Parts: sequence; structure tokens; C-alpha cells
Amino acid sequence: MNDAKSPALLRAQYETLFRVSQMLSRSLDFHKTLREVLRTLEITGHLSGGMVSVVDPDSGDLTVHAVHGLDSEELEPVRYQPGEGVIGMILEGGRTVAIARLGDEPRFLNRLGLYDKELPLIAAPIQVGGTLQACSRCSPTSR
Repeated sequence: MNDAKSPALLRAQYETLFRVSQMLSRSLDFHKTLREVLRTLEITGHLSGGMVSVVDPDSGDLTVHAVHGLDSEELEPVRYQPGEGVIGMILEGGRTVAIARLGDEPRFLNRLGLYDKELPLIAAPIQVGGTLQACSRCSPTSR
């Protein structure tokens, strides 16, 4: 990374995290809050393809709940079981996953057909009270 860009990038990342924390603390509308968070990640954090999947309490699968740029009505039902694809790895292991280039990852399923296989992917668990409740994922907008 170019040293001249590092302070600006760090400022943008801190600003993004601050905005996300503000959104999470002020809205009780789950779907609206998710859409705002994903929009902020794209605009301020330069992270595209934001998606949040939530653990289904009955099946234990992750179900896709929000994708930046898609309305809830446009979203096809998509589920991931533990160990299934990259997202299922998070459900199974509970750890963040970073992939340098999606095209090189055989476990990447691309069920939504939204991700550029030339870009990296970052996916992280969302835990509440020490229990995995959801997963978020996104890609930097450039390599």
C-alpha cells in the first residue's frame, strides 16, 4: 500500500465504522438498518457487494436477508448450510474469511451471481452474546 494513501484510507475506514455504529444504535427496523449499513459500506468504505445472512433458528442454516442494491422483493431465497461454500465455512468455524481472489477459491458458490471473481472477498461472523447470529460479506471495490 502506498504510504501517501494510508492515512486517507484509515480515516475512511474509521468514518465508515462510526457511521455503521450510529445506524445500528438508532433504528429498530431490522431490514432498513441492514440496507443502510450495506449502503454505507459501499459509499464510505469502498466495499461493494455487501450482503448479510442470518442464522435460521429452526434449521441452523444461514439465509440471505439483505444484499446492497437489491430490494427484498428482488432477492431470491438463498440458504447456506454449515460447511457449504465460503459462507458455510463461517457458520461452521465462526471466524472471518478473507480471500485474495474469488476466482481462485473452489468453495465459492456465487449463488447470487453478484460478485466479481477477480476481486477479493471479506466475510465475517456477527455474534450476539457469544453466539453466531449472522454473517456479513463484501468485496473491496478495487484490487
